[in-house]
Amino acid sequence: MATLTLASRQNLFDIQKLKAPNGGAVDVTNTLVERNDLIGDLPAIPANGGIFHQGARVATLPSGTLTNVGGTWGSSKSERTPFVEALATVRSRFQSPKDVLQTEGKEVSQALVSSEKDNHIEGLGQSWCNLLLKGPTTPAQNALVGLEERAPYNAIDSEFTYDNGGSGNDLRSGWLIRPGVDKVHLLYNPNHPTMGIEMMDKGEVFVTDPTAASLDAAEGRWDIIIEFMMQQGLCIRDQRCVKRIANVQCGPSDVPTADFINNVIRAANYHTMPGEMPWHLYCDAQLYTQLVIGANSQLMVYTSDQNIYRTKLLMIGDNVIVRRLDALNYAVGSGEGAVT
Repeated sequence: MATLTLASRQNLFDIQKLKAPNGGAVDVTNTLVERNDLIGDLPAIPANGGIFHQGARVATLPSGTLTNVGGTWGSSKSERTPFVEALATVRSRFQSPKDVLQTEGKEVSQALVSSEKDNHIEGLGQSWCNLLLKGPTTPAQNALVGLEERAPYNAIDSEFTYDNGGSGNDLRSGWLIRPGVDKVHLLYNPNHPTMGIEMMDKGEVFVTDPTAASLDAAEGRWDIIIEFMMQQGLCIRDQRCVKRIANVQCGPSDVPTADFINNVIRAANYHTMPGEMPWHLYCDAQLYTQLVIGANSQLMVYTSDQNIYRTKLLMIGDNVIVRRLDALNYAVGSGEGAVT
């Protein structure tokens, strides 16, 4: 078919790759899974507008007036800034001609379908996380802007965005986020009881060739179709609860630990009130590894008689939990653009 090629639907080549010499199904190892702690860390609440969420942030507080007993004082009021957060809808489809799945035994075809279901769900999560951080290349969703492009995180101001001083083609960012229903949380459409993640088996669908000269002459076949959808958003209710440590130099030989950790501590303590939940520091695999290496070089004592190296960095101080977010990964030599 003109709009559905072998590259976009299951075919005999895929079936053969899953067939073992004994006629059964081979084991499939997915080496493309990404670590995505963000979805599990943030609470999710229903959006008040279906596919968008509307709210207001307090911009200024009422002010008091110093006055003598018997004197006068003026009135004052607070100011609020409205905001709108959009939900990103990401969809994908599994489609396979029915007769393709019947060319081999049921074990092979079931293994293929099962693997594709897992892969579609993983792919949707990765796509959504990349949209959340970087935004769409062509902004088609109303008001959907990635964190990297949002103000005030797209410019250095030493309050919301901190400059780590790196340069070159291997720049990364570390993101400090404080989860909470009144801080930073996920959004889902209340009309979807699955909290925005759905898989619907459409069964067998008759499809025709849209290039046929007439409907009567159109050839067709029966396809198995399964639809997948992920519809979630990110709500920054309190802008003080997101901080970006930008321009972190992360080349293969760089170890930017001291400056980076100092900036993390500065950012985490700038708007921290006693008794609040800890910050979560999200960084890519390269930056996380360099943090571990840098922390090891600062150790004054061995951690045990079995292992003199720490291979994990769980926290920075007592209020920053270090987390991995593979959506921040970049290939060596193609990092983020510098934030100025």
